[in-house]
Amino acid sequence: REGFSMFSRLLLILVNTFAGAFCGITVDSILYPLDTIKTFEWKFELRTRRFQASKGSVRVGRYKNLFNGLGTILLGSVPASAVYWSIYEKVKRNLCEATHNNTKLFPVCEMVAAAIGESVGSAIRNPFEVTKQFIQIRGYSNPVRAILEISKVLL
Repeated sequence: REGFSMFSRLLLILVNTFAGAFCGITVDSILYPLDTIKTFEWKFELRTRRFQASKGSVRVGRYKNLFNGLGTILLGSVPASAVYWSIYEKVKRNLCEATHNNTKLFPVCEMVAAAIGESVGSAIRNPFEVTKQFIQIRGYSNPVRAILEISKVLL
C-alpha cells in the first residue's frame, strides 16, 4: 500500500509536469506573434510615431520575422510552466490538507499555491524572456550572440 501511494504521487507529479509543459508550448506558440508585434511597436513607438501619423499606417514588412526567438522562449517556458503546475498542485494539496479541506479557505490555498508556483516559474522564465526580447529587437538570428550581448550589458 505504501508503494502504491508513492507511485500515485509520482504519477501525479509527472502528469502535472507534462500538462504544464504542454500548456507552455501551446500558449507561447499561439501568442508569440502578438508578443513580437507588441515588442516591435514598443521599440519603434517613440521613433516612428510622427512618421506613422504622416503616412497613416504601419508597414507590414516590419513583422516579417514574427517567430524570431520562439525557440529561445520555449526553452524557458516549457520548464517554467512544468515547474509552476507541479508546485501549484503540490502546495495547494498540502494547504488544503492542512486546513482540513475547509471550503472557506480553499481560495486562499489556491492563491498562495499560485503565488509560490509563479515566483519559481518566473525565476526560470525571466532570463529566457530577456534573451527573446534581445532577439526580437536587435534582430539576432543566433541566441548565443544575444546572450553574449546581454552579458556585455550586465557586466
